[in-house]
Amino acid sequence: MYRYRMIRTNGVSLDIGSFESFGIQATSETSDDVLATVSDVSPDGESVRRIVDLCNQLQLDPIHLLDVVEDALAGY
Repeated sequence: MYRYRMIRTNGVSLDIGSFESFGIQATSETSDDVLATVSDVSPDGESVRRIVDLCNQLQLDPIHLLDVVEDALAGY
């Protein structure tokens, strides 16, 4: 079993200055070992939360996390 959670990062860009972004981290439910991380998915936390909830609901295998994030961002 896997557990997905939203992670928050703060960054600085020469173009836009300081910004907050959200990513997704997959862990093993039994050991809390980090299995996959996709950082800087979106500045929209609610969009990332929906992806996280879906990954938890479907128990997505972490090897597919990047593909799911890319598809979500592309509007599939």
